[in-house]
Amino acid sequence: MAPRGVVEFMLLWSIVPILSKFITTAVNGAERETLMQLILYSKPGCHLCEGLLEKLAAVTNLQFELEVRDITTQEAWFEAYQYEIPVLCWVSPTGPQELPRLSPRAPVARLEQLLATHCQ
Repeated sequence: MAPRGVVEFMLLWSIVPILSKFITTAVNGAERETLMQLILYSKPGCHLCEGLLEKLAAVTNLQFELEVRDITTQEAWFEAYQYEIPVLCWVSPTGPQELPRLSPRAPVARLEQLLATHCQ
C-alpha cells in the first residue's frame, strides 16, 4: 500500500482532467470565448504542488484551463524548475509568464486575487 501522501497526490493528480474541462465557453450561441490558460509545473510527491493544486480546485470565482506539467517527464522542465516547484504560469498572448509565488498558507481568496490581478 502506498504511503498516505502518495495516495493523496495520486487522487489529486486524477482531478486534473476535471479542472481542465473548461477549455471554451459558448455564450448564448455567440462566438466562443477562450478561458484563462494556466500551467502548473509539478512533480509526483511534491507536497507544495499538492497544496497549490487543491487551492486551484477550490477556485470558484474564475474559470480557467489548467495544464499540469510533470517536470520529471522532460529534461528542459526539470532543469528549469527542479528547485522552484510548484511554478504556476499564465499563458498570455505573448507566451507563458510565471506568476508570483504564493505562500503555502495563503487562502484560496488570495489565489483568486493573484489570478485576477496578473492574468489580464
